[in-house]
Parts: sequence; structure tokens; C-alpha cells
Amino acid sequence: MIEKYATPLILVREMGRLPGKTRFQKLACLLEARVRQTNLRSGYSFRQYLHGPYSSELARMVDELVSDGLLHETAERTPSGNVQACLSLILLNGRIQYLKKSGSRP
Repeated sequence: MIEKYATPLILVREMGRLPGKTRFQKLACLLEARVRQTNLRSGYSFRQYLHGPYSSELARMVDELVSDGLLHETAERTPSGNVQACLSLILLNGRIQYLKKSGSRP
């Protein structure tokens, strides 16, 4: 089984910037379906929710990665005026940076 933290980090790395947690959940579900074709598993199970597939485990993992400083989350306004979360990695000279936050694990 693929380590559970790999799915969110790979998605954000490949997309560069991921606007919206709903979009993130949908892409992760598609990635899980693709990975299953190779007999690997990310370890996340999805269920139908309000706006598409949703994994509470994945949502918790993303929150943990943000808390630990491995993912950066910002709030952005959509053209319709709603606020959405945007996930990204911090890059410095093309390399992923770890943002250690106070109280987080080393």
C-alpha cells in the first residue's frame, strides 16, 4: 500500500497549486481509481457526498500535512465571491521546502 501521505503530496506537486478542497477530493478519487488498476492502493476509501467523492481520512491527512508545514493552505475568493482553500507546496529554487510551524513535529 502507498503511504497515505503520498497521495495528497503527489497531487499538489503535480498540479502546482490546487484551488478548492472539493476539486482536491475529486482528483484524489481519480488517482485512487488509477492506482487500483496497477494493484496498488493509497489506502483511502471514498463515498458519495454533497459535491462528489469524499474521504474523511484524506481530509484529516491534508489537515495534518498543513499543520505540520508540509502543505501550504491559503484562502482565496472565487469569481462568484465564495472563499475556497488553495493548497500548494512551498518551493525554493525548484525544491520543496518544509515549513516548520510552532508546536509541530520535527
